[in-house]
Amino acid sequence: MGVRSFTLFGGFMRLQCVVILAGLLLVVEPLSAQPDSAVYGADYTIVSGTLNGAINASSCGTSRAPSWCSGSDVGAWINAAAGYSKAKGGNCQIHVTSAGIMSTAPQIPLGCTLDVFAPLALNVTWPLTHHGVVIDLHGNPVTGNTGPAPAIDIGKASANLVKRSGRASSAGTAVTYAGDVAGSGQDFTGLVPGSAFCLGASCSTIGSVNSNTSITLASSMGAQRNANFTAYSGSAPATVNTDATGKTLTWASGPAFDLDKGDQIVVNGLAANVIAVSSSTVTVGNSVCTSCSSVPYVGIIFPNNISANATPQPVTIKNLVLKKGTSAGDAIRATGIAGLQLEFPHFIGAWGALYDSRGSITANIFGLSSTNQVSGIVMDGFNGAGFVSGSNANHFYGVSMTQSTTASGIAIYTPKGSKSGYNFFGNVELEGNANDAVIADWGQGKDRYEMSDYEQNGTATGGYEILLESNYNKISGPAQMQTYHPYLIYLATGTLGNVIEDLQISASKAGAVGIHTGFAASARIINNTFLAGTMTLPKSPTGKVVVIDTDGNYTGNAFNAIGGISVGGNAVPTKAGTPAANRGVCWKTPGTLGYCSTGLDPNGACICN
Repeated sequence: MGVRSFTLFGGFMRLQCVVILAGLLLVVEPLSAQPDSAVYGADYTIVSGTLNGAINASSCGTSRAPSWCSGSDVGAWINAAAGYSKAKGGNCQIHVTSAGIMSTAPQIPLGCTLDVFAPLALNVTWPLTHHGVVIDLHGNPVTGNTGPAPAIDIGKASANLVKRSGRASSAGTAVTYAGDVAGSGQDFTGLVPGSAFCLGASCSTIGSVNSNTSITLASSMGAQRNANFTAYSGSAPATVNTDATGKTLTWASGPAFDLDKGDQIVVNGLAANVIAVSSSTVTVGNSVCTSCSSVPYVGIIFPNNISANATPQPVTIKNLVLKKGTSAGDAIRATGIAGLQLEFPHFIGAWGALYDSRGSITANIFGLSSTNQVSGIVMDGFNGAGFVSGSNANHFYGVSMTQSTTASGIAIYTPKGSKSGYNFFGNVELEGNANDAVIADWGQGKDRYEMSDYEQNGTATGGYEILLESNYNKISGPAQMQTYHPYLIYLATGTLGNVIEDLQISASKAGAVGIHTGFAASARIINNTFLAGTMTLPKSPTGKVVVIDTDGNYTGNAFNAIGGISVGGNAVPTKAGTPAANRGVCWKTPGTLGYCSTGLDPNGACICN
């Protein structure tokens, strides 16, 4: 018989004191000791020997799992822990302390914090549809195998509204499909119990779907014949309690609220607009049910309804290491949300895109880094459910993309027609990537790129490395910009107001052009140093081609003996001399360059075109 008893669970050690009184051996449990359910995580989680008030989802994988556990994988355990936390009330804090597989998509309720202290395998898309969620991976790797879907899907994209419309007849709660409207051909396919259903001027929720042409409602629609119906598939069945005004709804059971300001909610058959959401309550614009308990509701989610969110609660992801598995789509996709926070995400492997922004705004992304990507940051737009948005006013503080092996990828890409712009990319390092098109901006413009290190990108097969097809963008240093392609920075024909400044340009490809302004383009090119390569200013019959600086002089840009300027394809010597016809730069109008179509006269003048 020993004199000490140790029990070790997840790094926590329970010590039982041994007391000997008059030959009698007593084992005394310390006052601070917790029951086994607490040690295994029913009320506490054990991290590095410290007790705290989080729920340990990993306790579900032990031989003495708490009663609230369900499912057989980490994703299901997280969901069970979230449900248990909701039932307890108070702060929602979930920990994962053991490695495992996530085959069930974790659903993190609004206002919850998830801390992961062990590696995970993600075999399903991880949707983050709630705001006010904080996830800290603490640098533990997550391996995603979800292609072609994104590994992490942020926003309402995975819960897009399914809308059906047509004609139907009702007899009380029984509703029968009666035909389409204007050739829509839409019956009850895709609707689920809990979906919102409106017939004529009345709305209810669906109790059961009997077939594609027959449903049963939660409340009576009376007797209607061939009336127009509109049905929305929203969140799953759940219940709420209401206050005396019928305008404050408190979550009672089922999935947590997945609604934003501007969405709608149907309670006991009455619809209302959502005007405010917190972690457990929804405020609506009109009374739906006064002093009601556990009444059914369905939320009608209008995807990407970010315009209505004056003070959005952000989704925050910290210290993520996301590794590509055997197949992968995008690493992270953010669709139509506001206020996303990504702190120090690192991506490993050839993802379709590291971060694919589809109409999201005001994201703050700190320290994004990657190796071996296909494409990096994609600033796209979104057009769905009547809502149109570009990816605007997002900020990236510290971008490092290296070692991509894919020539067809683009490190930073704003697609044509996306209406995206006003984004900031600071402290950008692009080095050792095979991407032939490194930055391509076709969007709304007014983006800023502050380059810190740029070299050895592309395969030198032709074309440009950086293309500005939009207006009023700015590319600035202090980076040394090295190119292996015919063009480093290409300002497309007709573009306006772009600024290129404070760069050191070194062309490693013979005859390469550091900065090229297309036909009738207007730009400010100032304070750059051309260590090698030329700057080309094509002929333009429209007048202004390139504004050198606000003082109308060219002293801001420096060329060495192997660099120079080309106007209309004719090189201009940078050393002293008297240019012949078509080989001289002249001032066409104040602040506008032209070229000398004749040789210089004795006074140094020429015919300036």
